[in-house]
Amino acid sequence: MIRYIIFLDHIDEKSVELFLNNFSLIVKEFELTEIDDKKLIIYFSSSGGSVEYSNYMIDFINRHINKFKIELFISNIVYSSGFIIPFDFNGHVTVSEFCTGLIHKIDLSLNISDFNKINTVGQFMLNEVNISAEKDINKFWFLSEENKANFIEGKDIYLSNNELTYIFETQNLRKCV
Repeated sequence: MIRYIIFLDHIDEKSVELFLNNFSLIVKEFELTEIDDKKLIIYFSSSGGSVEYSNYMIDFINRHINKFKIELFISNIVYSSGFIIPFDFNGHVTVSEFCTGLIHKIDLSLNISDFNKINTVGQFMLNEVNISAEKDINKFWFLSEENKANFIEGKDIYLSNNELTYIFETQNLRKCV
């Protein structure tokens, strides 16, 4: 028995809630059937959105990876927080022929008129973003030294189809899926 979910959206509360509801319906259907060979294929493409909701989404998916077979097929784009989903997925990832990616450190918007007069809370927030970026860089084993420096500086790092294919084929081998 094979079921499919398509997620081609910005990652926000509404889109993730709809995804999780559909995913839950498939889980219930799988639980009610006695067929042993159950598989869910997720077609995924996103320009990004909320890191928080990306984390909810991938945590929910990964909690079910041992209950039935889940495959992730990334198509078109996996940008910004959309990259979190395939990168943190514990199963097999397939990259479509034209898919590209983008990563960068998390965005932080501060409503200040003069950056030199930033308050203590704002400075703390900026420091936290920079500390987070330095921790995140270790996860991205595939980046060149130049791209690691660009990531820390806050620049966007674009990933070609060949780079994505290499990243996820390597991770698939590491996970033995």
